[in-house]
Amino acid sequence: MASEVVTLIFKAESGEIKKAHAELSRIEKQGQKTEKATDGMTSGLKRMAIAAVSVGTAVAGFLKLISSARSMDVMSAQLKTATGSAEGEAQAFAALENLQRQLHLRLMRSQTLSLK
Repeated sequence: MASEVVTLIFKAESGEIKKAHAELSRIEKQGQKTEKATDGMTSGLKRMAIAAVSVGTAVAGFLKLISSARSMDVMSAQLKTATGSAEGEAQAFAALENLQRQLHLRLMRSQTLSLK
């Protein structure tokens, strides 16, 4: 009788262990699914952030381009007023462009020299 009770208790406890093991396996699988979903969401957020930065950079570049074009128009009008004619404005503008190219070349040379 005592051995039958021990056997019964052992079977009951081993049954509980099997149930607990099955429950832990189910929880593990659910955890893996959750991890995959979280990884996918994180990846999506990273892509959205990169896209937002790209759009922001493009907009900033476009605004800078508009600002530069507007500045060139204002400068052109000022040169035309200062020189009194469209021909004088064209000559002054060409001189400024030439100066800009020279300054750019000088900056590039000084940068190359400073890197050596």
